[in-house]
Amino acid sequence: MAANVNGDAQGPTPVRVDANHYRSQVVIVNSMGLHARPASLFVERANCFESNVTIQKGSDEVDGKSILQLLSLSAEEGTALVLETRGPDAEAASISLSQLVASGFDEMDGDSVAPSSP
Repeated sequence: MAANVNGDAQGPTPVRVDANHYRSQVVIVNSMGLHARPASLFVERANCFESNVTIQKGSDEVDGKSILQLLSLSAEEGTALVLETRGPDAEAASISLSQLVASGFDEMDGDSVAPSSP
């Protein structure tokens, strides 16, 4: 089974590496990249799962449940990342997190976050 990296709203299809271990390639599609807000959303969702979550950018690998580690990747629009999940709910975690990234972290409509009112 090959991963779908088309970046559609469904996200890429996770590939089963072995029992309780899934991998998918995701691409940052929102123009502002993986800044604080989407990193926070990713970590919040990742922490809903028991499985370990790691993100790889090139040779760098970080804990997907750590906002500081995610931000250290400096992932801009178009950056390809490898998402790996390991644990009892790894498939569900991989699907959910891949869909979140593919959706542009819900920033795609205006492609930016509206400023807050004073």
